[in-house]
Amino acid sequence: MKNVIMKSFLLDEVISTLMALQEWAEDAYMGESNRVGSRPHIKGEDQEFSALAMQISSHSFEYVKTEYNFAISGDAHYTIDMFGAFKKPKRHVIGCVNLSDAHWVAFHVDASSGVVRMFDPLQKEQTYEKLKTTIILTVESQLKSGKDLTFEQISWCE
Repeated sequence: MKNVIMKSFLLDEVISTLMALQEWAEDAYMGESNRVGSRPHIKGEDQEFSALAMQISSHSFEYVKTEYNFAISGDAHYTIDMFGAFKKPKRHVIGCVNLSDAHWVAFHVDASSGVVRMFDPLQKEQTYEKLKTTIILTVESQLKSGKDLTFEQISWCE
């Protein structure tokens, strides 16, 4: 500071210099703050999407936006067939599904009998219906057994 402001400066020159330095410091702080993503969050904002927006160009952001909104809408259903897991017919399929936040449910499919056993720790009917729909949309088409699935709820675990 001593090198920037000299004793020979008039008061208004000192004030102008200090104001310019303050502006420069605020700009530098905001630049660094935005770079590391430490800005206040907006209510209802998707934090993952906002973090992505700060890292890519506006052109890329617009390109990804439509697909991202579809992916988080709940209308997207995915059929997983990684590493050829369903190339050969399976007798049993066991899985866990996260239906909402921290609520996980499990299922077991016996492809030879077509019986699906579903387990919800909270044992809610609406959760069983959602799990049933998820299994029909994702697993049933991969089984290649040709049998219609019948669903059972595991309720003996209280």
